[in-house]
Amino acid sequence: MFSFIILASGKSERMGRDKAFLPFDVNHSFLQHILTVYQSFKGNKGVVVANKSNYTAIESQLKDFSQSIKLVENSNPDLGRLHSIRLGLKKVNTEENVFIQNVDNPFVSKDILQQMLQDCKPNVFIVPRCKDKNGHPILLGSEIVANLKRSDVDDFKSFLNTQNKISIAVTNQSIHANINTPMDYEKWFSSK
Repeated sequence: MFSFIILASGKSERMGRDKAFLPFDVNHSFLQHILTVYQSFKGNKGVVVANKSNYTAIESQLKDFSQSIKLVENSNPDLGRLHSIRLGLKKVNTEENVFIQNVDNPFVSKDILQQMLQDCKPNVFIVPRCKDKNGHPILLGSEIVANLKRSDVDDFKSFLNTQNKISIAVTNQSIHANINTPMDYEKWFSSK
């Protein structure tokens, strides 16, 4: 069992439109695709962290998913990614491992999640790695989650630098996808 937090509270200024609703394929937005992958594991609970402007639209998309998905509003997204993560942690079972998933890293797959879960231990966080470069999502072991809840650090990367990390080798370069601009979207989706 695990929990997951999907971070969708950014302003998407460089993209020019909300990244949660970008088309992943003809039937799914980024958010819908990510939720579909995580919900393919039965019994897991998740949180989507939204902002004030996309809250209602995300709430509408969540109607197609399990009641185990909670929606949280980040009323101050300028406080950064760690603030969104902490808001999400208040709504999940933090005695479990917790995936941290950015909505603009949409190429999550069940195979990679399973591989990460197999290697997870309470006192480590796990990142997928392809061609000597780390990617997404991140899986926090339950002790790392507890450490984060107690920590007063204000930057997620700084916090992770103080924790034990395991990188797992994957062959899928899409773990590096970070869709922040229309050019990024075109790069990853032009052939689809």
